[in-house]
Amino acid sequence: MAGLVLWTLWDWHDMQSWEQVPAEIVHAELETHRGDDSTTYKVAARYTYAYNSVDYESDRVSLHGGSDNIGSYQSRKAAELKQYLKSGQPFHCYVNPLAPAEAVLYPELRMEMLGFYLLFALTFGGVGYGLLFFSVRGMRRKSDQIQLEQQHPQEPWCWDEAWAKGEIRSSNKTIMIFSALFALFWNLISSPVWFLLPAEVRGGNWPALLAGIFPLVGIGLVCWAIVNLLRWWKYGESVFQMASVPGVIGGPLVGVVHTNVKLNPEHGFHVRLSCVHRETSGSGKNRRTHKEILWQDERVIQRELLQQDPSKSAIPVEFAIPFDSRPTDEAKTNDRVLWRLEVSADVPGVDYHATFEVPVFRTDQSSADYSPETSLTDKYEVQEDPDVVIRRAGFRVHKTDVFGVRYVFPMLQIGVASIGFAVFTLIWTAAIVMMIKLGAGYVLPTVFLLFDILFILALADSWLWRSQLDVEQGRVTHRAGLFGWGKRKTIPATDVSRFATESRMQSSSQRYYNLKLVTRSGASLTIAKHIPGKRLAETAGKHILHAIQSQ
Repeated sequence: MAGLVLWTLWDWHDMQSWEQVPAEIVHAELETHRGDDSTTYKVAARYTYAYNSVDYESDRVSLHGGSDNIGSYQSRKAAELKQYLKSGQPFHCYVNPLAPAEAVLYPELRMEMLGFYLLFALTFGGVGYGLLFFSVRGMRRKSDQIQLEQQHPQEPWCWDEAWAKGEIRSSNKTIMIFSALFALFWNLISSPVWFLLPAEVRGGNWPALLAGIFPLVGIGLVCWAIVNLLRWWKYGESVFQMASVPGVIGGPLVGVVHTNVKLNPEHGFHVRLSCVHRETSGSGKNRRTHKEILWQDERVIQRELLQQDPSKSAIPVEFAIPFDSRPTDEAKTNDRVLWRLEVSADVPGVDYHATFEVPVFRTDQSSADYSPETSLTDKYEVQEDPDVVIRRAGFRVHKTDVFGVRYVFPMLQIGVASIGFAVFTLIWTAAIVMMIKLGAGYVLPTVFLLFDILFILALADSWLWRSQLDVEQGRVTHRAGLFGWGKRKTIPATDVSRFATESRMQSSSQRYYNLKLVTRSGASLTIAKHIPGKRLAETAGKHILHAIQSQ
């Protein structure tokens, strides 16, 4: 395809020296070619001309041969030539002076055709050469890893040079390159929609507008790539220096994240450690990757270690890893367990965010009873006001008329996860509408509609669910449901045992939790839904429990 682009450009350059002479159109029509998947068009014509007193006849219409359905070029040129054929007026053609039998009516380049050719050249060529490059690189890395495995058969954290040193660089550069390549690839694949969609809509094919989602997603991917580029430009590469290698199952993960620039976030550094199970199944177009967050904990660090250094920052990291957690496992590429450390901060301009893949394994120091006697990061953590915490969890707190407290978890708690799910549901619904308009029968649209009803109900529960908890006069009154219309329940304050968290939702690297009030009999009431982070949900529960016990 790249060769075809060069051949076309060579022909176009050669035709710039051809001479224009009068021509008579003797035949013109628009040919229609119907295939299994699409319909293409070709303007066909015959014309006569004279050059150096010799008569010639030709049927070459344009620089680009063959039929296509890219834009309205073929139909426009066919209409123009038919008009000249009907009126009998002379047209023009361009003749090769070195070979007068060669002529063409339209020698101009069609940029949309060149773009179509380049689409194939860059996409397939990029993927092919990319696979070759990464295959060779992967073979070299695998060879080095085999040697390390033989030297340290019982220490898998030594199989990676960065892990063995305990100096782990952030993934920001890799993410930047990946996002740029993925955005380029996606936009190359979806670019024909920009040329085909207008003609389809003009022809009355309104369901084709659904295809416009793909270039819109492409615009979003370009924005994502630009943000990653700006983040890399602004912050460069951060390094997580581990205090000891590896992180221990039933033990600690301790270290310091070093940055190349000074950071002074108003709301501190958000540090999160996650255990992620990533499983890939199927192959080809049926390939699916499922990610599940098995465990997650987070801290908010207010003060860093190098407060007097104006050129860089150092953020302390400390987590206690549960004994029943799964260790890092990268033996199978399609079934992996990863431990991911993320550090983020809200700062002017592009926010700081760095991701590290850290080694966490079961060692001789692993203990089911591990509990650190003192925390190294306590004095650096944010000591948040309980009222601020409860608001961050999504609650609105009011005083009642009888000297009580009312906790309201309102509707429209809209986060990234709910917005993404809403967009997915909208696309799913649009697909059903398109099926019905295209006459896809009853079975497939009905199956899709059943799932769509479930999606809409889940979306309504996410956006329109409301909860109200009144704590007053030694009792707790609760009411929750869509629009807050659920049944009112009242229990004695002394019957409240504790608050529990339950996770049923995750989005990207964030797990969300529901907060439940548990009575001494074991019954539970859902007080709030989709709180971002277990620690935030637990802190909110402690705040409400303290208010109940104070009655």
